[in-house]
Amino acid sequence: MLIRQNTYYYLALLILSLPALASQNCDYATRLVIQAYDWGDSGHKDKEKKLLNQALQICPNHAEAHNNLASLLEEQGNYPQAIAHYRQALQ
Repeated sequence: MLIRQNTYYYLALLILSLPALASQNCDYATRLVIQAYDWGDSGHKDKEKKLLNQALQICPNHAEAHNNLASLLEEQGNYPQAIAHYRQALQ
C-alpha cells in the first residue's frame, strides 16, 4: 500500500512539474533562435535553418522561430513552406 501511495505522489509531482519543464524547453528554444539569427546575419543560412528547426522540435509553437524560418524559406523561394510557417507563427 505504501509503495502505491508513493507512486501516486511521484506521479502527481511529475504532472504538476510539466508546465515548468515545457517553459524551460521554450526558453532554450529562444536561445537557439537568437543563435540562429546571429548565424544567418553572418551569412550562414544552413546553420540558421538547422537551429530554427531544432528550436521548433523543442518548442513546436515558438512563434518567433516559425516567423524567422518562414522568412528564410521565403528568401530561398520555398513559398509553400514559408506560408505554412507564417501561419504557424500567427496562431
